Amino acid sequence: MTIQVHAHLVQNEGELAKKLQNPVANLISVRLQSNWDFGIGPADALRYTLNVQPVIPFSLTSNWNFITRTIMPVIHAESPVKGGPEWGLRFAVTLLFPKRVTRGKERSKSQPWTRV
Repeated sequence: MTIQVHAHLVQNEGELAKKLQNPVANLISVRLQSNWDFGIGPADALRYTLNVQPVIPFSLTSNWNFITRTIMPVIHAESPVKGGPEWGLRFAVTLLFPKRVTRGKERSKSQPWTRV
């Protein structure tokens, strides 16, 4: 996957590098986690799971921001017994993290506020 950032969107490379290292920065990011499982059942079936994990911050008030983190698994699995392969979406999990803004600084709690 290739991601392009236009030069006019990046004001300062150092500032962008800091934000990329900060898990509660005001940036939208999408993480893709790929997992392979082999040797499932008597048929030695395999299963491929792609976890799509977008992180989206938004402002609720001038003092409070929230960060949403969703995990959406997309699965393709061969049948461990007689039958054909199947694919589909598993249950998505969404976490909501509160982030308080004070005097230009942002602080966040380490525990999610709610889980959907």
